[in-house]
Amino acid sequence: MKTKRNPMRVLRLAPCVLLLQACVIPLGGAQVGDLRVTWSFDGSQRCSAAGVDQVNVQLIEKGKEGTEDGNAFGLAADCIAGSLVLPDVIAGTYTMTVTGIGEVAIYNNDKGVDVEVAPGALTDVVAQLALVNGEVVSRVEFRYRFDGDGSCSAAGIDAINAQVIDSEGTPIAGSTTPCLDGLAAVDGISTRGERTLHIEAIDADGNVRFRGDKELQNLQPGETLPLGIIDMVAASADVTARFTFDNVPFCAQAGVDTIDAQLLDAEGRIIQGQTIDCIVGSVVFTDIPVGTYTLHADAIDANNVVLYARDLEDVVIQTATVDVGIVNLTALASTVRVRFRLPDDQSCAEAGVDSVDIQIVDEENNVTGINVPCINGDSGDLLGPAPGQVTVRAQALSGVDVAFDGEVEGETIRAGANDVEVELEPVSTTLELSWDFVTVNVPNVQSSTVPQFDRTVFCAEADVDTINVRVSLGVRLVEAVTVDCLAGRVELPGLPVGDLSIELEGTRQQEGDSIYFGRDDNSDDRTQGFIPDDPLAVNVDVVATGARTAVNVRLSPNLPFARVVWAGDCGVTESASVDIQITAGGVSTGINVPCANGNAVVALPPGSESSPVSIALRGVSGQGVARTLRDAINDVNVVLGVNTFRFLGPL
Repeated sequence: MKTKRNPMRVLRLAPCVLLLQACVIPLGGAQVGDLRVTWSFDGSQRCSAAGVDQVNVQLIEKGKEGTEDGNAFGLAADCIAGSLVLPDVIAGTYTMTVTGIGEVAIYNNDKGVDVEVAPGALTDVVAQLALVNGEVVSRVEFRYRFDGDGSCSAAGIDAINAQVIDSEGTPIAGSTTPCLDGLAAVDGISTRGERTLHIEAIDADGNVRFRGDKELQNLQPGETLPLGIIDMVAASADVTARFTFDNVPFCAQAGVDTIDAQLLDAEGRIIQGQTIDCIVGSVVFTDIPVGTYTLHADAIDANNVVLYARDLEDVVIQTATVDVGIVNLTALASTVRVRFRLPDDQSCAEAGVDSVDIQIVDEENNVTGINVPCINGDSGDLLGPAPGQVTVRAQALSGVDVAFDGEVEGETIRAGANDVEVELEPVSTTLELSWDFVTVNVPNVQSSTVPQFDRTVFCAEADVDTINVRVSLGVRLVEAVTVDCLAGRVELPGLPVGDLSIELEGTRQQEGDSIYFGRDDNSDDRTQGFIPDDPLAVNVDVVATGARTAVNVRLSPNLPFARVVWAGDCGVTESASVDIQITAGGVSTGINVPCANGNAVVALPPGSESSPVSIALRGVSGQGVARTLRDAINDVNVVLGVNTFRFLGPL
């Protein structure tokens, strides 16, 4: 039998000292005997039911209570022993007090009982202990199982930890037992108030693998309450899920590279997330607490675009292993806002654009198209294709004609809202062509022989009736028109953009000769080698980059001309005609024109503008008699265009 000193109280029985064995006051030659004390609590011998941990026994010589000169003995023992023996007690009559001490209750045998210890013998005494403080407690017994079945070894469980808690969650009793036969119990349960049994299954590493709870009802003091079988559920679980993509089971066919999956609690917090290669096939979440969750999964392609997604709600986890099964992810919708930008940040009105055709072409050449008004350069949100790579095209229309276009290739469309900006470039241009003329004039010899250059004139003074226009792109003629010179301008719509070559030719209807060729405002180039019956045209190169291209072409002569003017009265001089002799570069030529004309325009030989020119005039009678040379202008430098030679004297 194990005996021990009561740790809660020290018995001070003068003049004896309480030891781990019986406390004895020896009297020389006295006879002694042994006393065995057995105890029970309100008729029950079970300590656990009574909530008693330790029992103390005290003996005081009868009639000497409260004094210091009587014999006294004392001993303490664990309650579970059920009895103790006080050895070598001096024979005689004693008052015996037995006290049972526990955390929630104290028992004793009222005020003590008289016992007679016989010399040389073992005396047996039974102490009936009654509750004097606290309460009588209860016991519960229960069986347990895991996930509805399974042994301790199969579930990997080493021990069962059981606790009874009150309504505030404070433990009031508990036990830990090896997980062997599926049976466990808790003693010393106070029956006052609400009680709940909470049990945990512990593995070899000390991890809680399963849990169970049971409300305790009908607890009776000092009684055992059988609870039956308690099904323990997983305290945490491994959760597995597999995926398909719009019912397509193959990653490559669905275009999926990785899967990003998350478990979220009721508040939307991420409990655990996993990212796997799609070919792995399944995602596993580990050590997830028991509860109800939402499984969110995104299927992502190689460009990090989410192609498919789903939220699977009400995923209940209450067993150690949860297989969610196959979760079918659905293709995500997208919206696309196309922002189109005209050259030089022109507004729609400035560019003459009315509407914009928009096309979105996916990798399978499926086309989504819409026509939107050209108001603020924005298509608004359009329902887009499935996420992936697309080509976005935009064509800006002026009426029904495409004036600008542009496209963006390889644009990545993601689920949700997408913005795409398309730079528009002109695809056709309206050529706004206008013209004027520049001529030169050499005053008559009486005033000056210094030419006056680049005086701007118009059709009448330039002696031009019509304008021939030819527009080419490379070697391809794209437009040819003839317009009245007096119109001053012409619009040629629908011309291609690019490097345009414009040929302008000014002609006189009555002669059909080309007098001027075209050049732009800043050009000093002039073409030589005029052949009167085969007019020349010179190109003006224009780079057309906008919806409208305005060009002003200044026409200048393509050969030097001499306008010879005479002032004499043909009738007075009887001159019927006039001989005009021109010498340039050592070469002389001459013509005869009617005198009454008063002037003549003569084409000078090619190259005349690079050497001095001399002109002589003489009248010719009706009989063909040439008169004496009346006048001459010698060694005049001429320029391309009309050079005026004015003769003032009579012919």
